[in-house]
Amino acid sequence: MMVSTPRPSDGAAGAAGRLRLRPQTPEDAGFLRLLFGEGRRAEMAAAGWPEAMAAAFLDDQFRLQSAHYARAHPDADFRIAERAGRPVGRLAVDWGGDGAGTGVHVIDIALRAAVQGRGIGTGLLRQVIAAAGARPVTLQVVRGARAAGLYARLGFVACGPAGGVHETLRRVP
Repeated sequence: MMVSTPRPSDGAAGAAGRLRLRPQTPEDAGFLRLLFGEGRRAEMAAAGWPEAMAAAFLDDQFRLQSAHYARAHPDADFRIAERAGRPVGRLAVDWGGDGAGTGVHVIDIALRAAVQGRGIGTGLLRQVIAAAGARPVTLQVVRGARAAGLYARLGFVACGPAGGVHETLRRVP
């Protein structure tokens, strides 16, 4: 079910070129698994596991994450970001799910490694912030992640108790 809340536009121009957001479909599972694996490449390299073991672990983690997102955010808006007709990332937003029911929660924003650092993530987050209007926007980031600098530049600050691998950030208009 889609909540009737303003969404990022289906087209975005900028330094990254024309980007299109479309609804995520079951046919995107292969791309999403690839994207998930790319996002955890450094972690898997550090683990030093054989390739088959790392792939099996990532398959399990991807399935668990997908099930969690569906259960925890049943009304969320899951979009695939495409450039030149090819998927380059995902944006998942719960437009009423900041925990308090008053804000917007970015569940996941992920981009292929080949397109990171080109302004795409910044553009997508700016669209979410604009669409959120006067409502706060929250997201979680892995402590020490490269994206933390982007979030800080966009006005996100840590909120809640510190601890664990992830940190919750909040941007209040």
